[in-house]
Amino acid sequence: MAFMNNLFQFKYYLSAVFLFSIAIALLGALFKIMHWPWADEMLIIALLITLILCVILLYDMMTFPIKKKPLWIFGLIISPLTVGIIYCFMRDDLLDVRDE
Repeated sequence: MAFMNNLFQFKYYLSAVFLFSIAIALLGALFKIMHWPWADEMLIIALLITLILCVILLYDMMTFPIKKKPLWIFGLIISPLTVGIIYCFMRDDLLDVRDE
């Protein structure tokens, strides 16, 4: 658990990696449309980066109590890039810490 808390202290880096993945996917799509070489490799790299980050975020969502957990998990499955970036920035506000 301490690892995940330390990981999300670097939420700007996670968001930057998500944005990097989007840029690689867009470049790969452009290369694919123009029939340039290396298009497949770019798309595979973007997909793998997105998959790794989504696994990290899903683990975090399942480990920590957050508000509206099913909504965030469903959103991450449907649109992982945009929901992943939003979740990284809003994670501190979403933690459902109850004082007992």
